[in-house]
Amino acid sequence: MTLHDTRVDTSGLPFNANAAAKAAGATPFKRPENGQFRPGSGFREFYLDATGDTDATSRANAGFGGWGGVYRLVQSAPGADTGRLNLFYAGDKAHTGLDNVRIHMSDGDPGTGGILGAEVPRPFENGWRLFWTRQHGDNYTWEIIANSAPGERD
Repeated sequence: MTLHDTRVDTSGLPFNANAAAKAAGATPFKRPENGQFRPGSGFREFYLDATGDTDATSRANAGFGGWGGVYRLVQSAPGADTGRLNLFYAGDKAHTGLDNVRIHMSDGDPGTGGILGAEVPRPFENGWRLFWTRQHGDNYTWEIIANSAPGERD
């Protein structure tokens, strides 16, 4: 469902995505972040996390993703205007604030074939490297190293 298209609405007026989603019967997200395509899905399966409500007593918490969560969008083609959105993982009071989940892999390919999601990654094999980035503060990035040689893992 397309709620707003800046190619169509060229007015430059402020746009309230939350209000537009509610008016269209769509799902408004609270702080959607860190979207990533599932590798090997041909850019048809997209995951994103949402912080959720900042009120521990919100009616949206249990069963509605109010504690934050990971959502999955599946479309028939990368440019499709329709798709199916579902809650892939629902946070709870003890496991919330999923707004900074950022793990990325790379095989070092700087071209279009190396874009995240273009290939199924093979962590720690054939040049594939795994990184974790802390989003807030100094934005440090760490490389995750296998604790054994590639042929020795379970």
